Formats: sequence, C-alpha cells, structure tokens
Amino acid sequence: MHYNKNLKDSITLLTKLSFLLAKTELSLYKKLEEVLDILSAALKVKRCSLILYNKATQKYEMYAATGINIPFEEMQKIDPVKDSQIIKYVIEKKEPIIVCTEEDMIKLGIKPKKNYKVQSFISVPLISNGNFLGVMNLTETKSEKPFSKVEAHTIVILSDHIATTIENAQLSEEVFKNRLLSEQLALAKRVQFSLIPDSFPNNDKIEAYGFTEPTFEVGGDYLDILQINKDEFAFIVGDVSGKGIPASLVMTSFRSYWRALVKTSTSPKKI
Repeated sequence: MHYNKNLKDSITLLTKLSFLLAKTELSLYKKLEEVLDILSAALKVKRCSLILYNKATQKYEMYAATGINIPFEEMQKIDPVKDSQIIKYVIEKKEPIIVCTEEDMIKLGIKPKKNYKVQSFISVPLISNGNFLGVMNLTETKSEKPFSKVEAHTIVILSDHIATTIENAQLSEEVFKNRLLSEQLALAKRVQFSLIPDSFPNNDKIEAYGFTEPTFEVGGDYLDILQINKDEFAFIVGDVSGKGIPASLVMTSFRSYWRALVKTSTSPKKI
C-alpha cells in the first residue's frame, strides 16, 4: 500500500513537472528553478541542485539550486566537478550515488571532506537518448533520516523523466533562438540592401550599374554612387575583410563616413 502511494505521488509529480517544462514563456533557467522548488517540496529535502553541461563553454555548470543562498551569477562561478568528488564520480561513472554514511563514500573510493556530516545525499546522472546532460543532487532530508530505498528508486525514475524534458526544453530553446536569429538576419539584410543604391545614373555622360550578393544573409561588400552636381559624380566600391554580421557592421559605418566626406571634399585622395 505504501509503495502504491509512492507510485501515485511520483506520477502526480511527473505530470506537474511535464506541464512546467512545457511552458514556452519561461526561460530554461526559470523552468529549472521551479523544477527544483517542486522536487524539494515533494521529496522533502533541504537542498537541490542541477549541474548541466554547457556546450558553449564545454564545462559543467550549476544551472539552478534551491536551499542554497547564492545569487545566480555567483552560482555560475562555482566549478562543481572540482569542488565535489561525488559529482565527479557520477559524471565519470554515469551511475547514481546514494550516500547515507561516511562509509558509503569510502566504499566507492571517495574520500569525504573534513567534518563531513551529511547523512542523506543522492546524486543521479541526467541521461536522455544516450546523451549525458548533467547531474541532479538532493541533499539532506527534512526528517534528517537517510533516504529510503523507495525514495531513492523514485528519484532515479524522476531523473530519467527530468533528463528527457530538459533535453526537449534545450532543443526548443535552441530552435527558438535560431528562428529569432534568422528573423533578425533577414531584417539586417533588408536594412543593408536599403543602403545599396537601387537606381543608378544613366545618361549621355555616365552609365552605372551594380549589385551585391553576400555569402551569408549580410556581408561586407559595398558600392555607392552620389551625384555631387550636374557634372560630377562620386562612386566607391569596397569589400570589408571577413563575412557576415561583423563585416556588415563595418560596411554600414563606413557608408556614413564616406557620404559625409564626399559632401565636404571632392578630392578622392583626401577622402
């Protein structure tokens, strides 16, 4: 009967976490914060933390924690692998650790820190579709008793679900960012092309035409032509070193400088 109640509570908890992680209006960081709040309340633990692998920095970083009074900026400065032999063990072995006594750590070949007093600690790997995402830690039950076998089993089951939903949330956020970047690049392309002349002088004195086709959405190619007076025209063709957004920014700034200079000087050498 007790096991059935735990199973029912686990299903309720999984459902609650699924709805939370499906929210599109929350950032992944905010979602993970709420995940830990829900877990710590449901599992009656004092502290929870999530360590995830950051592909950009190629490091494991603490993404969220509850019961630890550290600002997010300070939290990200912590090196969880360096500071915790238990986390390092879970990352290397990719298997959970359940610690009830100091002897449990010694059996695993982990040397406890001086004055180690925690009597209930669970550290589980977060693995989804064969991808190792990070580690979830739960420390100190509010009852101050070690985790029971049923509680430990429940946490391991939850970690599988949480890993899957975190991976889905990360992929969704990545897709959203890529779509947003694509939209921004499309806008940048329209802005940049508006700076390139779309009509050119063609008369008995001069014939001009030009176009640019960047390698990416935007680039550093530049051409411009200005009529100074009825008999004089200023024209320029340039190519900023590099490609993409950095080159386009230089090109945009250069256009402003060149147009300003042409109005104050007619000497190509001075310009």
